[in-house]
Formats: sequence, structure tokens, C-alpha cells
Amino acid sequence: MHIKGGNSYLPQQMANALKSPVQRNKIVEAIRSRERGVEVYCTDGSQYQADYAVCTLPFSVLRQVQIDPPFSGEQAEAVRELPYTMVTQVHLKVRRPFWEEDGYPIRMWTDSVLELMFPQQDGNGQVQSLVCWANGDSAKKLDAMS
Repeated sequence: MHIKGGNSYLPQQMANALKSPVQRNKIVEAIRSRERGVEVYCTDGSQYQADYAVCTLPFSVLRQVQIDPPFSGEQAEAVRELPYTMVTQVHLKVRRPFWEEDGYPIRMWTDSVLELMFPQQDGNGQVQSLVCWANGDSAKKLDAMS
């Protein structure tokens, strides 16, 4: 679940393996699949061609991109209608292994506002922090706090 050197190491290495540099600060307005590859068009007039494109845009953004040929059936329905849920993460620095004293597990699902808690460990397996997740109404409650 973790990459040696940090999880950002994976996309950095993927970018380093590319034949041309990663393009930044581009707004994609259209993606066109052709018989031999794909074409990507940006709002600044730049265009890119490749054998393949990997698109990781959230559906809320993808809805604004012209796709040719357009999505159809269930795929089109998912892009058009998939709702999103609010999520808030809280990261807590661990000062001492309190879970060894209180008898509760370090990883847990709860019925509290902080719904899910799990440890983040360093390379030696030592717990450095806890990540707490809140979704939906619980995220709204946390986001409303000062």
C-alpha cells in the first residue's frame, strides 16, 4: 500500500519514463479517438496526438470535455449522472502508541463524525500518523467547524 520513497514516487517515475515532457497548465476541451490513435485539443490551441490517452478527470470535469465518439449507454449515463459525496480527511500526528493502553484497535470504523481511522506507517512499520475520513453529512459537520 506504500511506495518506497513516498507515493509521489510512482507518478514521478512514470513521467520520467515518457518520451516527451508532461504538459502542465493545459485545459482539455476535446478528446477524439481516431482509427490510429487519439487526438487531444486544448483551449490554448495546442493539440497532441498519441497512440493512447489515459483520462483520469473526475466526471464533473469530464462532462465539460467534448468526447468523439461520444460515450453511449451505461458509460454515458455514469459520466452524466454519477453523484459525488463530500469527503473530509483529518490527519493526526501520533505522539505515543495510545492504542496499546486503551485496548481499542488502531484501525477502526466508527459511528462517530470521524467514521474511519487508519494508521500511516513509516518504512520501519512505526505508526507516524492517523488518517480519519468523514463522508457526506459527517464531512459537512466537520467542514462547518472553525
